[in-house]
Amino acid sequence: MFGSSKSTGGQPLERVKAADPISEQFDDIPPMPEGFTPPNPAAPARKAFNFAEKPKPAPKPVPAEDAAHLYIGANIRLKGELAGCEVMRVDGVYEGIAKARRLVLCPGGTFAGTADIEEAEIEGAFEGTLLVRGRLFLRKNGRIRGTFSYGELEIERGGEIDGRILPLEKKPAAAKPAFEAAKPAEPPKPAASAAPVVAAAPARPAAPPRPVAGASPAPAA
Repeated sequence: MFGSSKSTGGQPLERVKAADPISEQFDDIPPMPEGFTPPNPAAPARKAFNFAEKPKPAPKPVPAEDAAHLYIGANIRLKGELAGCEVMRVDGVYEGIAKARRLVLCPGGTFAGTADIEEAEIEGAFEGTLLVRGRLFLRKNGRIRGTFSYGELEIERGGEIDGRILPLEKKPAAAKPAFEAAKPAEPPKPAASAAPVVAAAPARPAAPPRPVAGASPAPAA
């Protein structure tokens, strides 16, 4: 067999190297360049892409009108200053200053402080200074104590108000532009022409009566 070193007839045989068909395939591969770093075998393998798995949808952006909403839960107590809010709903307790477009004070909710609101719906307890530029709706379980102003007021039977009402400051009417104020007066329209008067013709004298045939003339007086 190949690789044997036994002699035949006293003559030593040369060791014959068995052919390696696998190693012969890599004889033409050039050597690795200097500075080459082989990959780390301990590195985690990349996850194979699964075509059957659907990609996860991207999170939807929050609408601008929802981003400006503030909700205070029933067991939350918040104190501070709020501005630029679209809708403020209070089920818990809020103490401070708030400026919003709409205020919803739910049953059991409490607002203590100053509020500048465009529209308010009160079903809880409000104490402080309340300015509602539009419509103020006080429900049957609502209670307002303090100073408040409103543009319109609607109260359900059972609503309670204890405080002072101040008149809502109305904006003065805008002045007319100068070119409208200095507009010249329109000239008077000419009177409609009267129909011409036609003079009546003079009346004709009545004709004398005709004599009747065969009648004797009347005696003269």
